[in-house]
Amino acid sequence: MAFRVREARPQDCGDIVRLIKELASYEKSTDQVHMTEHVLKRDGFGDEKFYHCFVADAEVPLETDDSDDNHLKVIAYALFFYAYSTWDGRMMYLEDIYVTPEFRGKGIGTALIKRILEVGLEKECQRIHLAVLDWNTSAAEFYKSKGFQDITERDGWHALQLNREKMEDFVKNH
Repeated sequence: MAFRVREARPQDCGDIVRLIKELASYEKSTDQVHMTEHVLKRDGFGDEKFYHCFVADAEVPLETDDSDDNHLKVIAYALFFYAYSTWDGRMMYLEDIYVTPEFRGKGIGTALIKRILEVGLEKECQRIHLAVLDWNTSAAEFYKSKGFQDITERDGWHALQLNREKMEDFVKNH
């Protein structure tokens, strides 16, 4: 199956939101997705770029029974952003990588990671981080097979966060 990895364009945002919702469904977290096409366009293609994204597309049959025609469909995405380490300098964070289930096992995920790492090396990034849900062993094994190390196991790091409500509470009370 032929596919191509390319930089996402504003007109891809609807497809990316569709894939984000597919990923959330797989992770049993659909109620937590608040992303819209508008926000994705603003934050990735507006004056201030908060993220970068690559997509993979492939020719797939049209979804009508009476046609033998194919069309290009976005079947995967990988969204990342730059961060900074006080120990090492420039780094990247891979927020999501998702391949539609029927297209898995065809090298698409590997091609997306390779493209992101090429960009990171061009930008002189020293490392890339990502997080995997503890129950998602297939994803963890995929990343480990590509050379990623589990720093929770290795170094004992734990990921922590404040959501918007907790951020507002902190600012108000401190």
